[in-house]
Amino acid sequence: MMGGANVRPHVRAAIEALRGQYRPYALGRFKVIAACLFLMLGCSGSVAATDRPAAPIPPGLFGMHILHLHHSIETAPDWPTVPFGAARINVDSGMSWYYWLERAPGEFNWATLDQWLDDAFTHKVDLIYTFGNTPTWASKTGEESCDGSGHANCPPRLEAWDAFIDAIVEHNKNHVNPDGSVGGKIKYWELWNEPNEGTYSGDHGFWYDPNDVATLVVMAEHLHRHVKSIDPSALILTPAYTSAGRGAHPAEHLARYLAAGGGKFADIVSFHGYYRDAPEDIAGYLDDVKQAMAVNGLDGKPIWDTEASWGWDKDMPTADDQAAFVARAYAVHYDLGISRLYWYAWDGSAGADTPGWGTLWDKTHDAHAAAVAYAEVYKWLVGATMTSSCAARNATIWACQLTRPDGYRAEMVWDTAGPSVYRRPVFYCQYRTLDGGLVPTAGATVTIGKKPILLESRSAW
Repeated sequence: MMGGANVRPHVRAAIEALRGQYRPYALGRFKVIAACLFLMLGCSGSVAATDRPAAPIPPGLFGMHILHLHHSIETAPDWPTVPFGAARINVDSGMSWYYWLERAPGEFNWATLDQWLDDAFTHKVDLIYTFGNTPTWASKTGEESCDGSGHANCPPRLEAWDAFIDAIVEHNKNHVNPDGSVGGKIKYWELWNEPNEGTYSGDHGFWYDPNDVATLVVMAEHLHRHVKSIDPSALILTPAYTSAGRGAHPAEHLARYLAAGGGKFADIVSFHGYYRDAPEDIAGYLDDVKQAMAVNGLDGKPIWDTEASWGWDKDMPTADDQAAFVARAYAVHYDLGISRLYWYAWDGSAGADTPGWGTLWDKTHDAHAAAVAYAEVYKWLVGATMTSSCAARNATIWACQLTRPDGYRAEMVWDTAGPSVYRRPVFYCQYRTLDGGLVPTAGATVTIGKKPILLESRSAW
């Protein structure tokens, strides 16, 4: 009998809550018993999953930047302690064309890149390489900076561009891995880093003029042709325009690039989604990106956010807010059809134990609460199938339905406005928290807030 001693305490508590919840509606004894049996099956057996065609969420959704890996500074990190499926190496990782790899024509320094390739192989992580920072000797103008910013952001001479592409792609293709196999882990090549970032004559800028899309399209054609001739399986990404950039709306920059012909040379559309107040705010920007893609015949191409976080740590200083941001960002990105999100960055504190940019770890404090949340939401999502949209309910409550084989059901739920009471479906008998906690449910409701919880019908790990 359900009231017997063999019924687990949290199940008995839920039964009593159900009785109280449904008594005002004159729910018959039989229906109460049926509801309680459904609850018990959800806790200890299996329940039927909602049926929406979808695939399990892959590890590649979780991308990472590691800025100072293999740097000879005291605060440099080891390989991160959190799981992820992909990483991006770019100008900020010590992998820029000018600052590291080819300081003089034909004189290459592959030492750090080779360490990266070995690490990626060992940890089963694929890589994006992002081009940027033209060497002075390779510039069309022979200058380090074309806008007075002090950065190497001039368009390259095409013969120098072609030679560098050939050299790095060949080097990756012929890299000898730790087990003796041949072939590096760079599978993706991104044309340029943030062509719309900075100001024309300010302190920073990765490209001298965000309105010069014609030059980028020519470079894209050369990149596509040279990469594919060496490694036909490699994929090319568009330039990554950033939502924090200058001038026109970043989606407008992308639209101009695609309209000028850049889409013909792209397998994947990339962007940088810095929506620093709330990760849910990216939805409107993504609509504009998809519109630009549709107008230019790129419907169906994968969309990747190759760099994002809350931005400056000082602008989101509390550990709880940072943990909430990480978890919500990954769920919302996937729900909106963004296949990958590359977090910036594991060691975002610029090589020092000071507030930095999206920092998950530093040498003094080790992994931050946001890093714990990153690892936890990886477990929640990877291998699960998202069976419904996470779109906001009641204006501020978001809920993502998840399933796994053998009847597992879960719901990742949060309230962007703060603490509130959420009526849970009866088959969820426990929930997980972003610090790794597991809590049995009791009663018909749970308290939710800005930090998501994962309601579950049973444990999956």
